[in-house]
Parts: sequence; C-alpha cells; structure tokens
Amino acid sequence: MLHPLIRLAADRPQLIADHLLAYGELAGDELGLALAQWQRRLAWQLAVAVLALAALVLGGVALLLGLQPDGSAPAATALWLVPGAPAVLALLCALAARPGPGVRPFVELRAQLAADAQWLREALER
Repeated sequence: MLHPLIRLAADRPQLIADHLLAYGELAGDELGLALAQWQRRLAWQLAVAVLALAALVLGGVALLLGLQPDGSAPAATALWLVPGAPAVLALLCALAARPGPGVRPFVELRAQLAADAQWLREALER
C-alpha cells in the first residue's frame, strides 16, 4: 500500500503544488505582518532613545543653571518642566513600544501546519 501523500502526488500533482503555494502565501502574509509590527516597535524605541537623550541633556543644562553661585538661577519650575516634558514623552513612547497582548507571529501558519499534520496522521491510520 502506498503512502497517501505519494498516491496524491501521483494522481493530482497540481493539488500539492497549489497547497504549497498557499503555504508560501500564508507565510509571506504573516512575515509581512511580523515585519510591520517589528518596524513599528523599532520606531517607537527610536523615539524613546531620542527623547530620553533630549531629557538627559536638558536635565544637565537645568542642573547647571540651578547651581549658579550668584543665585541668578531661573525659576525652579522651568528647570523641572523643560527636561520633564521629553522625559514624559519618552515614557509614553516606551509604553507604546511594548508588544500588544497576545501578539504572536505565525499563529495561522502554525495552525495550518498542525491541521495538515493531523490530516496526515488520520490518513496513515486508515
């Protein structure tokens, strides 16, 4: 008795080719989604880095202005607000850069592979 997959390949090769093409399309679609998600997270992380660096530089300048020996420092509120704004924005960007709940790449492809494996197991048991 021939393996069902060999019999199918001999009788209807186009069916297997179509199935493999569908696998390729599914993998390509899911790879595109994963790449878009990765690029989005990378952009948010880049924004975090730039804003954090700006907050650090502005905080250093504010610290230096606050340490004036002659007491001619600007208002303390301005010294906290100027570096605080990019720091808060960096925190918000860091929250946006986190992966979404339950976001896993290639879920549909894994499900299809599992379904095909189950079909092959059932075909072998017959």
